[in-house]
Amino acid sequence: MSVLDLEARLARLGQRERHALARMLGRERIVRDPNAAFDDQQTPGDRLADRIATFGGSWTFIGLFGATLFGWIAFNVERPQGFDPYPFILLNLALSCLAAIQAPIILMSQNRMAAKDRLQASHDYEVNLKAELEIMQLHAKIDELQQREWGDLLEIQSRQLEALERIETALRSAIGAGAR
Repeated sequence: MSVLDLEARLARLGQRERHALARMLGRERIVRDPNAAFDDQQTPGDRLADRIATFGGSWTFIGLFGATLFGWIAFNVERPQGFDPYPFILLNLALSCLAAIQAPIILMSQNRMAAKDRLQASHDYEVNLKAELEIMQLHAKIDELQQREWGDLLEIQSRQLEALERIETALRSAIGAGAR
């Protein structure tokens, strides 16, 4: 392969492939914790949104939410002077406000988790690429060793054939001398 072919192939590589190749050639590790890097970039608002989304998607929230709804309805039905009589207009307003606030917070958290997953997938790709390059390098070394072994075996076989020819010649000479 010429230098121009190699340069053309390197030019076709993407940024991640070049990065993995450079790390492989430099015997550097690619393995790192993308979760730690991602978590370091989070703002306090991001962390709060994740906590709210985690709580909002838990059985604890569902239980508390159901108990609050049941308590609200029971209180207002049992008391003739309840603060929110049937049809519970204030409860509907509170539920609408909760949904209006909770939905974007959950979406923000999901978007961050998707970004985190993309970062993890990118990292996995780099690790797999480096592993593939290392395996290819090992295959080349094994092929080289195999070729060297074949050369050594052919040389040994050649010496053995020469030795057999000398033995055969010596035997013929001995047989020919004994026959006279």
